[in-house]
Amino acid sequence: MSTGASFETLSNMTRDAVETIADAPGIKHGIDGKPLISAEALAIVRLPLKRADNSGNVSLRGVNETTLLCARIAIGRRPPIRVGRA
Repeated sequence: MSTGASFETLSNMTRDAVETIADAPGIKHGIDGKPLISAEALAIVRLPLKRADNSGNVSLRGVNETTLLCARIAIGRRPPIRVGRA
């Protein structure tokens, strides 16, 4: 998260900041030599609810294969994950 942000949705980082973090000492690398970091896009989308006449907020997160690998490592197992393209 960026400095001063109290919530993930209020945070932003430049590509340069992400690259600096990726190159920092102590960042783990995968077997392909790439840093195991995840720079993600996050948007809050208002969608109609199925069982009501109003709408609700839904978090929409843009991720890549590295994000999924990091999540698997963080939880210590390899759950079945399906990747689709938008």
